[in-house]
Amino acid sequence: MNTHTGMASIQKWSELPGELLDKIAKSLHLYPDYIRFRAVCVSWESSLPKTPNHLPRQFPLLMLPYDQENDKPCVFFSLNENKSYSLNFPLEFHNKFFRGACHGWLVIVDKTPSISLFNPFTNTHIELPPLSLNSKGFECLYKIVLSSSPNSSDFMAIAIIGDRKRFQFFGWRDRMKLAFCRYGDNRWSSLKEMPRSTGNESSYIDVIFYKKQQIVAAKSNGLFVIMDIIGGHGNSIPEIKVMQTLQPPDSVCLDHNLYLVESNDELLIVNRSVEVLSFDNCRDYDYKTTGFSVYKLDLIKNSSGSYSCKWSEMKSLGDQMVFLGLDPSSSFSTSEFPGCKGNCIYFTDDLWDSQLEGGSSRGSDVGLFDMSEQKIKPLHCDPRELNCLPPIWITPTPL
Repeated sequence: MNTHTGMASIQKWSELPGELLDKIAKSLHLYPDYIRFRAVCVSWESSLPKTPNHLPRQFPLLMLPYDQENDKPCVFFSLNENKSYSLNFPLEFHNKFFRGACHGWLVIVDKTPSISLFNPFTNTHIELPPLSLNSKGFECLYKIVLSSSPNSSDFMAIAIIGDRKRFQFFGWRDRMKLAFCRYGDNRWSSLKEMPRSTGNESSYIDVIFYKKQQIVAAKSNGLFVIMDIIGGHGNSIPEIKVMQTLQPPDSVCLDHNLYLVESNDELLIVNRSVEVLSFDNCRDYDYKTTGFSVYKLDLIKNSSGSYSCKWSEMKSLGDQMVFLGLDPSSSFSTSEFPGCKGNCIYFTDDLWDSQLEGGSSRGSDVGLFDMSEQKIKPLHCDPRELNCLPPIWITPTPL
């Protein structure tokens, strides 16, 4: 046998036929795997599209705290695969803070009024309008919710913001308000409130684009606000208008740690119970989550255009997995991700804010709440021993 002839007949990896390369790429169902496959060589990178269209809905990754001072990759842990992925962040985002993620884009802030959205999987970022300045300094960001991927030119962002000096444990909930902007806006517009008698003196603590069009917000006093987007056609500037405020019945007992979740086209209210373990001052404290309760809110639109609602407590989430934290809450089915544990609430710390104020409390209130057992359990990758930034749920997206 002529060994030289045999070796010459073996194709180089970089010379694989395009049809075969495309077939292999389409067999990959995880976006991180697609990124690594495309990065094998220059030829594959140029042959395969940067934005794959075949990928199914992706499972959230847990972005772990990383050492911002040393140039080390950021680690993303996959619960359903039980393995980690590493990505390098641009130097410009070192020594900044991450305030959650939405549609696969991280929300990045620092001690200035600037806000950026960054997709760590495509290495692209978008600037949002800066926060406003007032007599107490610039406003502080708690959470941002996007109507769609910021890659589209018609997305809207809603921010929950408040005065920095009041952005402290539980105390910040007295002064949080809503503001919104569209793609291309150079400033945030404040929500026009209804008269004070309707409860607008309390703080906004969560907001959601329910079914991608109806805006629903939760307030710290247990009220829920339904809003509509008015205008925005042609060159007109849209406004968010409060349409109605709903109050839960007396039988529903809510704390002021509330989350709005869309699950199977249903609107869920998740109530998080938190116990304060130690409290030295407004910036140095320790606490832990002790449990959750879940309610379904059925919104019924009447012929007059107003809403009535029906509340029901849910003792089980079925095959659903709910993810809570600094991010907009999300829900996934175990039918989409076999091997994952359903009927559970996966949570990260969202009461942590002390590093922006020089405090020493940790972002370590992280775990899994099993609805069937009514118990809190640690995650496979348990970051609670890390005395630093809280981890963040992020759903990989190429868009």
